[in-house]
Amino acid sequence: MKVIEEENIDNFNGKINSVNFENGECITYLPNVFVVTLASGRNFLVMKKRLSNHLNTNIYKEHHWQSNFQTDSIFYKRLRYGSDDSFIVDMQGIKNFINASNLDFNDEDIRAILIKTGILTNQNYLRVGVAGAPETPNHPGGEVLEEQIIYGGNGSGVSNSFSGYLDSEEGFSKEISLNINGTMSEPRMVYSHTAFLGEAKTKSNSLYFKLKKAERFNLMDCIKNIASELGVNAFSAQILLKKRENDKTTIKGRVLKRKPQVKFDDLSFATEIGNEKEFPLEEKQSFVSFGTYYFRNDVDWFDFTKGREYERRGHYHAHIINSPSPQQHSVFHLRELYVDKDTPVEFILCPISEVVKITPIEISGKSYKCSVTGKDINSLMKEFIDV
Repeated sequence: MKVIEEENIDNFNGKINSVNFENGECITYLPNVFVVTLASGRNFLVMKKRLSNHLNTNIYKEHHWQSNFQTDSIFYKRLRYGSDDSFIVDMQGIKNFINASNLDFNDEDIRAILIKTGILTNQNYLRVGVAGAPETPNHPGGEVLEEQIIYGGNGSGVSNSFSGYLDSEEGFSKEISLNINGTMSEPRMVYSHTAFLGEAKTKSNSLYFKLKKAERFNLMDCIKNIASELGVNAFSAQILLKKRENDKTTIKGRVLKRKPQVKFDDLSFATEIGNEKEFPLEEKQSFVSFGTYYFRNDVDWFDFTKGREYERRGHYHAHIINSPSPQQHSVFHLRELYVDKDTPVEFILCPISEVVKITPIEISGKSYKCSVTGKDINSLMKEFIDV
């Protein structure tokens, strides 16, 4: 990746091919519930729901969070993305992970499904978020930070997505672009949790923040608390942190050691398979992170962990740029970010009112069942839509 001052959406250079969405089938099962069969023959349940945000813009203005906005910030052009029809998409998730089942898919599957269901419309989207990528003969895979411009008409676009992979299970992740010979690699693994931020024709809903505190603080907690104060229940976040000299900002990041092969017996298996390390952000380095939050009421995770909310502060991945050291994860699942006192941090928070969940299903008699858990469609709907 280029140095942070040049890292902007005009520099994305990986081609994203258009998708084959004409073949296959889309059946409306119920309003906002679809069964999609792709050209590959795979079946997916697609559920869409609205969430209530009660954004209090007066609180935003009173706190002066938007003060000192610099037009040369890398966020300047991003702020126009965040139209009313922006949405979060969860393709697969934690149930696939803990059951080590139906892990692989292609990113183009997501784009084809969104077009076939009419969720992706004929406009440009800034897409940011997280995913996993499998090792292939052409790419080492790893933890993915997704960053793309998508044209909704045919699913094509440009990509600046990166992944972090391990040379050894106990080492630190190394960065590598998801672009191969100028085109984005499509294989993904376990999950893809991203926000599609529509390009606003008039006013965008995206909000710019610049914070600097007199004491050390946890930024993930801070963003979640600010969202709650504003009345926002679902959002995407784009974070930029530029390292000051002599500050003590520290990061805790996690990278998957290996692709899960067998169902986990308990939480210790999920912990062991992750390589989690804490390390400082070093002098003259910068940090970007993208994530999404809504109340992900995954019943299987709740039962597996005996009551934990899945990604209770949001699901974030991150990338250290400007020469990551051998003692840092370069691209990783962000677990904690402790920002030192008097260190400025910028982020964009975009309230989002629509969430889409995509789950692999298979034919079972005259109906369908979840390919991972065996639950029927009505059970899956109850777990997602009724919450």
